[in-house]
Amino acid sequence: MVRCQQCGHDNDPSARFCVGCGNRLVNQPPAPEVAPPQAHPPTPPPSHDLVPAPAATGPVNNALGFAETSPPVLDDDALHAPRANRRSANPQEPAQFAAAVDPHNPLNLPPDAPRVLAGFLVSFDGNALGQSWVIHQGSNLLGRLGASAGADIELPHATVSSRHATIAAAAHPGRMFLQDHGSTNGSYVNDAPLQPQQQHPLKDGDRVRLGLFNLIVKIV
Repeated sequence: MVRCQQCGHDNDPSARFCVGCGNRLVNQPPAPEVAPPQAHPPTPPPSHDLVPAPAATGPVNNALGFAETSPPVLDDDALHAPRANRRSANPQEPAQFAAAVDPHNPLNLPPDAPRVLAGFLVSFDGNALGQSWVIHQGSNLLGRLGASAGADIELPHATVSSRHATIAAAAHPGRMFLQDHGSTNGSYVNDAPLQPQQQHPLKDGDRVRLGLFNLIVKIV
């Protein structure tokens, strides 16, 4: 029982007010307050931010942690290999290879190339009016006049060997090479001696000396 402090009336233990005087029973503990149900926080909307990529096989260089694609790395042999031996990055690009040079045919002329005009040899030695000899496309053997029946160009000088040298010529465009055949008195281009069997390119206006006989090359 709960006694009222105002009137002394005994009240039921569950009473909150005295039935005798209506005074609030101060000794009665207030009824416990029921806490309201706690609301759950709202579910955030799906994020559209970037999601870190899966772990890459290469190093991760991005400051945000995303994988970056690294360029392929060639080994030392591939980096220093000639371009012709590398696999082309463009499948439409054919590999380029240097053409082999035939020492007996430096101009790579076909065997049936026509004997068209390619140039001239001009000399004023022993003739103030000058004289000239035609150079045809193909091989032109130079020798001393009357010394070799197989010479294509016969030069009237005693220091020229019977089979002194050969000029290989091509026309359209004009190109020439001079080769000494181990002559007795040697061959010179612009006063520079040639080694025997050396293929030396000629330019228009070059000065050629066979032995002591001087000539000028004219390419057409």
